[in-house]
Parts: sequence; structure tokens; C-alpha cells
Amino acid sequence: MRDRGSLGIDRELAEGSFGSVYSIRNAECTTAAGQKHVYKEYKGYVTPNTDSLHAFTTFYEDLSAWGKAYLDSMCAWPHAMVTENGYLTGFLMIKVPDKFYRTINFSSGPKLVEAKFEHLLLPGDLLRRRGINLTGKTRYELLLSVVRGLDFFHEHGICVGDFSHSNILFSLTDATVFFLDCDSFHLNGSTVFEPTETGNWSVAERYPDEPVGTPQSDVYKLGLLALRLLMESDKAAYYHASANIERLPAGVDARVGAVIEGSLLDASNRPTIAEWDLALKSAIASCTSELEPVTDPDPVPEPAQPTRGYRAATPEPVPEPAQPTWAYRAVTPDPTPPGGIGVWLGAGSTGQPSKAPPQSRSGAWVGATISILLVAALILIIAALTASADNRGGSSGDRGGTQADERPLAAATRSQTRRPDTSTRSASAASQPSPKPIGTDSIALNATELTLEMGEVFQLTAAKSPTNSEDPITFRAADGNITVDQTGLVLARRYDDGYAGPWDTAVEVTSGEVSRTVQVQVVNSHGWDWRDENWKIDKVNASTMVFDHVIRDCTGFTLGVNLTEGDLGDWDIYVYQGGGGTLGEADRVGRVRVTSLGEAAYSKLAFSQRDVAWILIRPPVDPDGSYRGWRLSVDLQAIEYDGYVH
Repeated sequence: MRDRGSLGIDRELAEGSFGSVYSIRNAECTTAAGQKHVYKEYKGYVTPNTDSLHAFTTFYEDLSAWGKAYLDSMCAWPHAMVTENGYLTGFLMIKVPDKFYRTINFSSGPKLVEAKFEHLLLPGDLLRRRGINLTGKTRYELLLSVVRGLDFFHEHGICVGDFSHSNILFSLTDATVFFLDCDSFHLNGSTVFEPTETGNWSVAERYPDEPVGTPQSDVYKLGLLALRLLMESDKAAYYHASANIERLPAGVDARVGAVIEGSLLDASNRPTIAEWDLALKSAIASCTSELEPVTDPDPVPEPAQPTRGYRAATPEPVPEPAQPTWAYRAVTPDPTPPGGIGVWLGAGSTGQPSKAPPQSRSGAWVGATISILLVAALILIIAALTASADNRGGSSGDRGGTQADERPLAAATRSQTRRPDTSTRSASAASQPSPKPIGTDSIALNATELTLEMGEVFQLTAAKSPTNSEDPITFRAADGNITVDQTGLVLARRYDDGYAGPWDTAVEVTSGEVSRTVQVQVVNSHGWDWRDENWKIDKVNASTMVFDHVIRDCTGFTLGVNLTEGDLGDWDIYVYQGGGGTLGEADRVGRVRVTSLGEAAYSKLAFSQRDVAWILIRPPVDPDGSYRGWRLSVDLQAIEYDGYVH
């Protein structure tokens, strides 16, 4: 355990939702292997479980030298608790190794950032513009590094829990990974904070009754990570990808495809980490080419439940239809020759009726009787042949016993009674087309133009006409500045200081042959400016930052004070919300402790949600109310509002 005052807190290195990470000057704060410590300080509104954090640090202390070295190589695990005046303020951990930082070519220019997996889940063209080139083999190797980290965790009773693309770093120099936010992990069921999950990485979204922070939930999210990492050319992989196994490229190794699919099943049917390890090692050994991107640009609807047996690399061939054993054709019987059917059957080779010689009246009755008997016999013969064809299922063998002039009728009977097999199309299907499906004539939308702030969502609704159209409605984003799922939920790209905007993009809504476009502009209007003034608090002059507009719903900021002349000590920070009135103790949100002239001192201040019109910096005051003049510069490094750090 360390005292906060002994650390020599230096500059802020990174910031998250629960705390900020600072470099420290105390040279004694190193690991047994000589790695330098950094300090993570919790924000004021965060209430960690002290006993759980103590269990985390004790777990580290009890590891062997090899165990500590291995754990430090793959994650920022808590090493020692830090307190101030008896209260927990944060903990020490190792600094993120340099290889897990990368220069990314953002639209605003190159920027050195932590190499989080979120930078890999981009369309292929954008990925390459960012300066990241991934081979299929490297993707497998990164996933194998994740799997081996999970293997170590699970063997020691650790589960990641809030497993997502934002708390894993990557290095392309040696295809290794590094886990962040380890104080949010689960250690033998114990947690420092209430368990949470990142949106679109939540196991509860598919399995609401499944607990978070188990080996099975980690495997589920491993499946999501692998699926989204391998979806190189699919724009749905931009931050909010589907869990649809059909979006895997055709070149993905079949064994990897199988464990991905299995990981998205319910907990009892998911593969083990050992199965993942074996599949990835086999894929790496046999990987000789790039993955083939999905060529279909349209989103594939989410399946209700994935099924086992997916084989991305070796799909079963679709059999070619077999040639029919005999030709089906529409048969039109020849017209009955003049003279009646009796005369036709008795006709000569010319097919013309023979002219009968004159007969007596009795001979006529005899002739009529014979004709009637012949007709009756013919009807019986036809009925017998029909029944025979029915009994034999229309086999071609019935042709041998049929008179030449009766073949059209027998063939017509066969075409109606033969049952087709799986490889042969029936005559009725060929000659009698199925009813034409009902298509879409038009699509009605609840919006045709949108302006969205970065990170903002909008529910787009579409109604097709006629309503009984059999064509489904699909939504597709034009590029990575937005994502849209198949319910029409549009999400603007998440906030990033590296982007200035605005961006013009679109959502394409399609149903059958009908397509409509929704124009979308993504903007960043979170900017602000300020001017310096002097103001008085209890008759004491205070340096004041007056913003050009009121910042709504602010929850904190990081403020730096560089004093070149004046009194050292605690400089109180007040927030004026606007609307008139005087400042009081309730408006004081914290202090910056200045310990030396000419060196900036920073403080991360967190407070309950409020509007901010001014920030006032009040100097230390002597007991008699006196104070010296001062000269200082102020650095407002970050301010939190609208759920973002600006």
C-alpha cells in the first residue's frame, strides 16, 4: 500500500470513465522486474469496493516470479493500493508498453494513441488509410494471443466480464495483446465495481438470463471479437457489428468458423478455450492467403439463432440439377379426324374415313350397334391404361403397350402423375408457373434528412406498400461515419478528439426493386471557447474563465494551473452556472494544489451534473484575509459533458 503524497504525481497519461492514469516521479515505484509503475486515480464519484481491490493486489503478490512477469506482459493488473488520509484513491500498475501505442492517420492528421482493437474493426479501405495493414495470418495470431490470455485468467479464477474492443490493445510487431481496466475484472466472483457491459458486446442482448463475468460469457465475447475482426470488408464491422455468422468471409478457416459459431450459442454449447487454441494454431499453420471479403454489399438479416456446422472455408457445393430421364413437354392431342372417333380408329393409313357401301335399314342398326360397342370398348381401354399409369407412378415402361395413336394421352397422364425427385423438375412446375410474388411499390420513411451529433442515435422507420409485400426491408450505411442495424437504428460515429467533421453520408433503405436514400450529416458541435476575466469571491479576486456559451450537464474537468508569481498552496476552484446570484460553498468543486512556481499542477475534478458558464480560480488566502497578487496561466485539459470528454 502506498501513500498518494509519496508518489510524486506527474502528468496525466490517459483517462477513462472511472479514473485517470498519471505518470509518477518516485523512482522506487517499480516492479521486481524493473518496470515502471503508473498511478490510476479514481474519479470523485466512483466508489470502488476496497476489500475486492485488496484481493486483486494480494493475488498479484502471491504469484510466482514467472506468474507476475507473464501477467504484467499482457495486462495492467493492480499491484498496490494507494490511499490519502486513510481513504482509497487508486492503485499502482505497470505502464502500458510502448509497443501497444500506434500512430493512426485520422482525418485531422496522424496521432499517437493507444492501439485499441476498436481501430481494427473498420472497413478494409478505411483500415488501410489509417495506416494499418492486416494479413489473415496476423488476425489469427492476434486472436490466439487473446485466447492465451483468457486461458491464464480462467485457470486462476479470473474472468474479464466487460470484454470489448475498447479494453484490449494490440501490437502488430509481434501479434500480442494487452488488457486494460483490470480492476473491472472478476476474481473468484469478486468485483471492485458493479458488473457492467459495453453496448453491442453484452451477452444479455442475446441471452438475458446469462450471468456476466463467467468463462462462458468471456467465450461468447471472444466469438464476437473474432467475428468482427475477420469481417474485413463488411461496413457493419465499424464499432457496431452484427453477431451474424453469415458475414464471415469465404476464406476464413473452417475450424475457426466452427468455434466462432459455437461461441455464439447458449452457454452449455460453447467451445472451450482449448478448442479455440487448437483451431487458431491449425489456421495459422495452414494460412497461405488473404481472407476473401464478403462480396454482397447488402446487410444479411440477423439469424434468430446460429446453428452448429458452419464451414466458411469449404462450403458444400450446390448440386447441378440432373438431366431428366425423359423429356417433359406440353402435349396437345391431335384433333379428331372427320367422321368420328369410330371412323378414325378404323381408318386406313391415309387417316381418311372409308366410304361404306350402301346398306339396308337392319344393316344400319347393326352398324350403329357395333359403333356403340366399339366406343364403349375404347372408353374401357383408356380407363385401364390410366389406372395402370397411376399404379406405376408414371414410369416410362408403360409406353411399350400403348398404341401409337394413344401415346399423346398417356404422356399427358404421366406428366400429371409423376412425382419429381430432388434433382428433377416436374412437368407441372415447368408448364405451370407459380403465382407471381407480391412486390414492393413504395417505401415511406419517418425522415429523409438527418443531422446527428457524434455518438447520437436515431430510430429510422420504414413502411412498405403494399403492406403484404413479400420483399423484406433492409438498411445499409453508405460508409463508416454511421452504422445502421436491421431495425433501422442509426448510430453516428463515436466521439473522438481526432475528428473535426462534419461528414456527409447516407443510409440506403431497400425493399425489392424499390430503394430510398436518407441523407445524414454527422457533426461535432461540442466545441467551446472562453476568455479570461477577474471576478471576486468573498471580496477576493479570482481568475475567471468565461465560456462563450453555457456548457450544459457538465460532470467534471481536468484543470491545470501554472503559477509564475503568487502564493503556493491550494487554489480553490468554483463553478458559476449562470442566471445571476452569488457564489457560495456549494459552487466550490475542488482545488488545485500548486507546489512550485513555473510548473503546471493538474487536478481532475468531478462533481454532480450542472451547467457551467464560468470557472473561477481563487488563490490561497491568509487567515487575516490577505493575499498576494499573482500571475498564472490555466490549461483546461478536458471537460466532461454530454457523456464525452472534450
